[in-house]
Amino acid sequence: MLTQLHIKNFALIDDANINFEMGFSVITGETGAGKSIMLDALGLLTGKRADVASLRNKDQKCVIEGEFDLSAFDLVAFFESNDLEFDAVTIIRREIAKNGKSRAFVNDSPVVLSVLKNLGEQLLDIHSQNANVLLDSEWFYFDLIDGYAEVLPQRLAFQQEFSAYKSKQKELEKKVALRNSLSQELAFKQFQLKELQDADLKQGEQEELEKELELLSHAEEIKSKLSLASEQMSDSEGAVLEKMNNIKAQLLSLAKIGGAFESISERIDSVSIELDDLCKEIDDLNRKAIVDPMRLEQVNDRLMKLFSLVKKFGVVDADALIEKQNQLEAEVDAVVGGEEEIEILTTELKQLKKELLQQAAGLTKKRKAAAGHLVASVLSDLQAMNMQNSQMEIEFTSGELSQYGTDEINFLFNANKGGKLQNLSKVASGGEFSRIMLSLKRLLSTKKQLPTILFDEIDTGVSGEVADKMALIMQKMAGEMQVISITHLPQIAAKGSTHFKVFKSDEGEQTSSHITCLKQEERIQELAQMLSGSTVTNAAVQNAKELLG
Repeated sequence: MLTQLHIKNFALIDDANINFEMGFSVITGETGAGKSIMLDALGLLTGKRADVASLRNKDQKCVIEGEFDLSAFDLVAFFESNDLEFDAVTIIRREIAKNGKSRAFVNDSPVVLSVLKNLGEQLLDIHSQNANVLLDSEWFYFDLIDGYAEVLPQRLAFQQEFSAYKSKQKELEKKVALRNSLSQELAFKQFQLKELQDADLKQGEQEELEKELELLSHAEEIKSKLSLASEQMSDSEGAVLEKMNNIKAQLLSLAKIGGAFESISERIDSVSIELDDLCKEIDDLNRKAIVDPMRLEQVNDRLMKLFSLVKKFGVVDADALIEKQNQLEAEVDAVVGGEEEIEILTTELKQLKKELLQQAAGLTKKRKAAAGHLVASVLSDLQAMNMQNSQMEIEFTSGELSQYGTDEINFLFNANKGGKLQNLSKVASGGEFSRIMLSLKRLLSTKKQLPTILFDEIDTGVSGEVADKMALIMQKMAGEMQVISITHLPQIAAKGSTHFKVFKSDEGEQTSSHITCLKQEERIQELAQMLSGSTVTNAAVQNAKELLG
């Protein structure tokens, strides 16, 4: 439960510290006094977005701090799963810097807003004045019936599987779309692929063929010149090697003299060896040089084939044709092989849907079983709040599989005897809505372990005896949990075990809001003022005393 709320530099509040107790607390004050500020402050502690406009003094940070007694509530697992240190007295703090950035802390450990929101939902249920918009929200009805039927964990498990089902469904749709897109050109792509496969392409083939073509095209010239060179080097009279050997012999005899002659002799010997190797290489090249018109024609044909494919496929060379072939193979496989993947996914989806439908049927069964009890309890509460002729029905229709199962839920209502049941959001007046919501909140509180519930003017549209009966219901709820009610009705304010008043005062150039816990005499004056207005009469004071018992 909430034991303390500290608000600093927030809206009209400079610095306020409020101590709360278990039971039924009421908060009163004139319109515009700042009652909603506390509501907004608690909203920040439950993960709502911060706004720099909320800062009272724009040069200082805002701090909202709430102290909660969690000793009676099983929240250890939540703290452990979020790497937070559990303390029976837990402090949640929210800070808004002057630049608008906000930070959140749980027991001095920084947390992200999603964690704060999750924790806040387990600590506080805030019923705001605009809660009637919930009646047009599908999730509200499902949360209501599932909370009462105690199937929220079962629904969460279903929703996780449904999410996996939708992901697989999207994956299948993408594969089918790709298959359909590619299959339109499949025949053409297969034709192109076969043409490239039949060409038996090899990496670097074009470059090698072009070199071979150069040799074959000049084979006769090459052979003729190599033969002549070989002859002049070694085979003819006065050949280069013969003359070199003579020169070598002459200089060798001079080498004995030494000096420069020895150096020249060594160099001539080296040149002679090089010439001999050169002659052998020329002979080898001559033997390899073949005049082969048939091979020349084959190389030409092959290159023409490659050039034709390069032009046809719009690539730069034959090596790029291999890349094109690989691309076509992948695209064809995506269609041909994709059929098998589509088949597997389709089978998996059918099985998943079958399991989901079974789970959805289980949810439907429990919802319908709980619906009758929920309606009976609400009608009983409404009778106690002077709505004796009320009729209510929860209508179930079967729809498409969704995150809530296969159910479509509609709450039907009529406040008058013999009237036609219609959609609750369309026929309930403000006062009727307030009483219905109070009953629903009471019923849910019996099914959910919740430390604190806060009603923001849930008494809108009611007065007199009805207000008194609504107060009794809240008083009864306060026996099981902490109940805080912001109210404008003295009948409800009088039933509180603790009474806070919010008021404004002018301080220099600024207006400030304050909140104070009223003592008995102060409560009498506050209730009397609520009864009679700004001029408090003796009758109003006496009436206030009677309300307080």
